[in-house]
Amino acid sequence: MEAKLLCVGDIHLGRRPTRLPEDLGAVRSAELSPAAAWKQSVKRALELEVDAVLLAGDVVESLDDRFAAYAVLETGVRQLVAEGIEVFGVSGNHDGEALPRLADRIDGFRLLGRGGRWDRALIEREHKPRIQLYGWSFPGRTAKVSPLESFSFTPHPECVSIGLLHGDLDASSSPYAPVRRSALEQLPLDAWLLGHVHKPDRLEQMRRPIGYLGSLSPLDPGEPGARGPWLARVRGPGSVVMEQLALAPLRYERMEISVESFQADDREQAEEWLVSHILAAFAARHEQIRPELETTKLVLCRIVLQGRCRAHRLIAQSIQDETRAVLLARVQRHFEAARFVVEKIEDHAEPAIDLDELAGQTDLPGLLASKLVEIRDETERGVRLIEATRSALEAENRRSTWAGLGQIEAIDVRGLLLKAGLSALEELLAQRAPERVVVS
Repeated sequence: MEAKLLCVGDIHLGRRPTRLPEDLGAVRSAELSPAAAWKQSVKRALELEVDAVLLAGDVVESLDDRFAAYAVLETGVRQLVAEGIEVFGVSGNHDGEALPRLADRIDGFRLLGRGGRWDRALIEREHKPRIQLYGWSFPGRTAKVSPLESFSFTPHPECVSIGLLHGDLDASSSPYAPVRRSALEQLPLDAWLLGHVHKPDRLEQMRRPIGYLGSLSPLDPGEPGARGPWLARVRGPGSVVMEQLALAPLRYERMEISVESFQADDREQAEEWLVSHILAAFAARHEQIRPELETTKLVLCRIVLQGRCRAHRLIAQSIQDETRAVLLARVQRHFEAARFVVEKIEDHAEPAIDLDELAGQTDLPGLLASKLVEIRDETERGVRLIEATRSALEAENRRSTWAGLGQIEAIDVRGLLLKAGLSALEELLAQRAPERVVVS
C-alpha cells in the first residue's frame, strides 16, 4: 500500500501578498494570505489522510513574525497530529532562528537538522518503516557551505529515502546553502524536495523528483501560475510520484495582448478596444486554468501589450495615471468563485513609425528619428549616446536619495532610450498634418 505525504514549500507566515487592489469585494485580505493557504493545506491533508506533512523551510517570514505565526502554525499542527499525521520540517534562511523556537513550543512538530546537522526520521505505515526522511536546517540567516559536505547516507532495505532541504541550486557563490543538482543526483535517494526558490519545478514530470516545491501561495506578481502544496505518493523504492495541488487562494497571471489589430480615432474608442480585449483574455485564461481554480478567490492579472500599431498614442493615453483607475474598474469578471482583475498594464507596444524613412527628413521629428535609428542600430554615435545616458544614470544613482535601488548595469538603457524617444516622436508627429506622418 502506498504512503502519502503532503509537501509544502515556502509559506512565509507573517508576510502579505503585494499589489492587492483596494477593492476586494466580498473577500478579506486575510483570506488571501499565506496563513489562509496553510489552513487550506491542513484541511486537504486531513481529507487525503496523508501519513505526514513536510515543510521545506521559510515557514515563517522572519524572527519578528514568530509570535503572529505561532498560533496559525500550532493550530494546524495540532489538527494534524490529532489525526495521527506526523509533521516534519526544516528551517530556511528566513526562519533559521524563528522556526527552532516555534518547534520547541509546538507539540508534534519535529524540526530536522537543527543547527545545520543532518537528521534522519522514519515514517511508518501500518507499523512498518516505509520512508526514511533526511533533513537539514539553516543554523542562522546564512549558510555559505554546501550542506552535502556533511551528509551521510544509511541505506534501509525496506524504505524509500527522501531528502528535505532548503538551499540554492547550482549557485556556487550563494550564501544560502549552495547545492549542485548533479551532487543531489549522485546520492542514492529516491527524491530531494527543496525550498528557497518560489517557482516550482515540474516535479510531476520527473521519474526521480529533485527540485523546488515553490511557494505555497504567491507573494507578488513575480510568482505567476499555480501555487500550492504537493502530494507525494510513495509506492516503493524508486517510485515517488508528485502531484501539485493548486490550493492557493490567490493567483497572479501574466497575459499578453497584441495591438496589431488596434484601430481607433479617439481615446474613448481606444478604451473600448482595451476593455473588450482584456475581458476576452480573462475568458481565455480562465478556460485554460479552470481545473486549477478550485479554491482560488482572486486572480490578479498583469496585462502586457505587445506589437505595433498606428494609433499607439491613444492606447498610451488610455492607461495614463489619471485615466487608468476608471479603466481598470471596468475590467473585472467573476468566473464561479474566482474574481479576475487587472493588477497592472505594461505597454510594451510601439508606434508603427518608419524610422528609417523619417530619419531622412530635416525637421524636428526627422532629427529625433535619426537619433533613434543610431541607438537602435547601435552605431558608433548611438553607443556613445547609450553610454552617456548610463553614466548620467549612475551618477544619479549614487545620490543618497536613490540608495538601495539597485545597479544600473542591470537596466536596459538602450531599451529605455528607444521607448522614451518613440513616445516623444509620437507626440511630435501628432502635431503634424496627417498626410505628412510616415508609417510602416
